Amino acid sequence: AASAQGQWELAATYQLAWLNDAPEARTPEQIWDVLKMVRNPSEISLPPVSLRSRELAGWVSLLTQMHRARHQPAQLTDFISRWQHDFPQHPAHFVTNELLALTAQPRQRVLVLLPLTGQYAEQGLAVQDGLVKGLSKLPQVQAMFVDTNQFDFATLPEVLQQRQADVLIGPLLKPNLAQIDASQLPPELPWLTLNEPSGELQTVLPHQHFFALDTETEIRQAAAFMAEQGHRHPLIFAPASNRGQQLTNVFQQAWQAQFADHSSFSVGVYGTTEEMKTAVQEQLGITDSEARIYQVKIAAGKIIVDAVARSRADIDAVYLVGGIEQTRLLKPFIDVNISAFMNPLPVYANSSSHILQNNLSENDLDDVRFTDAPWLLPGHSERAEFEQLLTLRNHWNYNSARLAAFGHDALLLSQYLPLLQTMPGLSAPGLTGQRTVQQQQIVRQLQWGRYQGHEVVSR
Repeated sequence: AASAQGQWELAATYQLAWLNDAPEARTPEQIWDVLKMVRNPSEISLPPVSLRSRELAGWVSLLTQMHRARHQPAQLTDFISRWQHDFPQHPAHFVTNELLALTAQPRQRVLVLLPLTGQYAEQGLAVQDGLVKGLSKLPQVQAMFVDTNQFDFATLPEVLQQRQADVLIGPLLKPNLAQIDASQLPPELPWLTLNEPSGELQTVLPHQHFFALDTETEIRQAAAFMAEQGHRHPLIFAPASNRGQQLTNVFQQAWQAQFADHSSFSVGVYGTTEEMKTAVQEQLGITDSEARIYQVKIAAGKIIVDAVARSRADIDAVYLVGGIEQTRLLKPFIDVNISAFMNPLPVYANSSSHILQNNLSENDLDDVRFTDAPWLLPGHSERAEFEQLLTLRNHWNYNSARLAAFGHDALLLSQYLPLLQTMPGLSAPGLTGQRTVQQQQIVRQLQWGRYQGHEVVSR
């Protein structure tokens, strides 16, 4: 039951207690299926050391060593060797043998596919800057860059062989990803794409993973976070476009996944600034309230009726799908249409509402909460490097900085992947967020920021 609910630390507590009492009751594979999903080993309740069997001690040691290795991936082989020496006959050797097989292949010559000229050169060069930043942390790794704007993807197998590349990163653009015939590539090649395919691929390599800097991830995490905060009836505002509808559908699916029963939400769409105001008044119930007041005044005749429109009481949060321009217009509309005797509605948004130059008038975005890459928020350990890079690249905006963080994390991920593949419960810290592997996809856990007047603070 704990496993089914994703309570992996609790499931591991039961699993290990069961193992200690009845060693033959579970196979090593069944035990590992639970332990590999654990996110925080310190939350597992264990029997006293004096009562632990040798087999239980080995599982606990392996779990601890694997989590320690995420902070020191270069020493992973040393951790494994030490564990195998301490527990030579342990049934978990199938795990360490598999991990050693994954790490045995060298990952020091990386071929990177990016658009370095043409329409998307600015994005490609920003990712390249991030990769170069990552190389400073991995002196043993060499990166070789290929401009996809002038590249025949049919020659990729030959280029990989000529360059003696043992890792492939990219391409960045979805159409380019569709041009690669994975069946012609070495099956053991570690490959990290910098986007997700728009459709189903005919061939996916065993060590191929998909890493994307996408808005959909932010929306799913926002829906989960808002549900955790106790919100039950959110209101979504989105542009009246195909993309706006698509992102609204993502929120709807993510929101409904948070609840066993149906939990309602409302949607307002807009195409122009005037439609924004109308959508806010309609969705907050102001339009209906004013219509009722009008009917009462007509019925009252000459009697003076003193009335103020009331906003809906059931709406408890707002999520804004659009970008900074829409957010800075919608937020004041929302604030002025909330009844004076009601608390302000919490307003949530995504990283497109966090830009380098806001040009705000007064406090247009005050108290708006948004998700973003941790590197772009105050308090990050590498914030000084972030500010320095913005000085050097004075033509950049925050989108470019996110792409640089993306490139940095992609390079480091190329080295982390064997460990993350083996333990899906592990997360690797990065500039774009905490990264985990789920069915060959890299999932980012972003951080929340908040506008406080004209400043941004980490939540």
